[in-house]
Amino acid sequence: MNPSAVRTTSALLDEINNRRDDLIKHFSTIIQLASQNKPDRIAAVNLQLQMQVETSFLISKAERLQELVRTMQECWLYGPLDTMGNSEIKQQTDAEADKVLKLLQQLSEKQQ
Repeated sequence: MNPSAVRTTSALLDEINNRRDDLIKHFSTIIQLASQNKPDRIAAVNLQLQMQVETSFLISKAERLQELVRTMQECWLYGPLDTMGNSEIKQQTDAEADKVLKLLQQLSEKQQ
């Protein structure tokens, strides 16, 4: 995910869901492999190799999820992820800030 790219809420949710599904898929595969009982040595070695591969996939998918969290934090702090938008709350906050500014200006004028 490119932090400079503008992301919408639906795109972020899709990305979160995809990465979550990847984690669940690899974790489920590891659980399935762990529940198998292989009596001969070759099958056990093969099973061990499969579990190592799935474990490395699981780790890489968890790292990708951490990257997404980091990217979202960067977007919230520095960039294009606008969590408030032009919502009613933002408009109300701006109006109240203007009132406070006017009151402070009046107070400043009276003190001079």
